[in-house]
Amino acid sequence: VAKEAFDAALALWQDDWNAHYGLSQVFESEDAFEPALVAINAAILADQEERSWLFGQRAYFLRMLDRNAQAITEAERMISLEPDASNGHTQKALALYGLGKTAEALESFATGIEAGAGDDFLLYWYADILSEDAQFERAAEVIGQSIKVGGGDASDHTLDAYIAMERKAWDHVLRASDKALSLDPDLAYPHYYAAVALVNTAALDAGIARFDAGVAAGPDGPLG
Repeated sequence: VAKEAFDAALALWQDDWNAHYGLSQVFESEDAFEPALVAINAAILADQEERSWLFGQRAYFLRMLDRNAQAITEAERMISLEPDASNGHTQKALALYGLGKTAEALESFATGIEAGAGDDFLLYWYADILSEDAQFERAAEVIGQSIKVGGGDASDHTLDAYIAMERKAWDHVLRASDKALSLDPDLAYPHYYAAVALVNTAALDAGIARFDAGVAAGPDGPLG
C-alpha cells in the first residue's frame, strides 16, 4: 500500500524527493537494497536543500551492498554538512570496519564524539566494534555511556551482557541479560549469556535451563 502511494505521488510529480525517499524506506523494510539505493539516489537528485541525512542513508544502503569505499564518500558528505550528527560518523566508521580498517573505524567514532555527535546510536556501534576488536574494558565503558545517554533498549543491554560475559563479570551478565529480556522477551542471546554466567558460578542446572530457553527462542538462538 505504501509503495503504491509513493508511486502515485511520483506519477504526478517526478521530482518529489520525499516520495523517492519514502520508496527507499519501503525497499529497505524488504531488505531490497539495490532498489532502495536507486530510490535514495533519485531523492538526492530531486532534493533542492541538500539534506545531509539523505547522504547518510545512501551510505547505509551502500554498506548493505558491500560497497564500503563508496559508503565512506557519502558518509563524509553528511559529516561535512552536519558534523555534529551521529549517523555520518557511524556510517563512515562501519564502512571502514567493513574494509578491515578497524583502527581507522575506531578513530572515526572518537572523532564523532569530539564533534558532539556522541549519542546512543554512535556509542552503541562504537562499543560493538570495540568488542569485535577484543577491547572489552573500553567497550564496557562505552556501552555504559550509551545506556546512560539513551536509556537503553534491548539491543544495548544484550551487547552489555555480551561484553560483561567476555570480561567474566558474571553478576553484570545476569543483570544485563534480565534487563534485555524484560524489554524483549523473545530474544535468544541474553538467555545464552546468562547460561554461561550461571554455569561459571556453579549454578549448573539453572544454566542449562537458560541455555534451553535460548534455543527455544527460535532461529536467532545460539544453535540456530
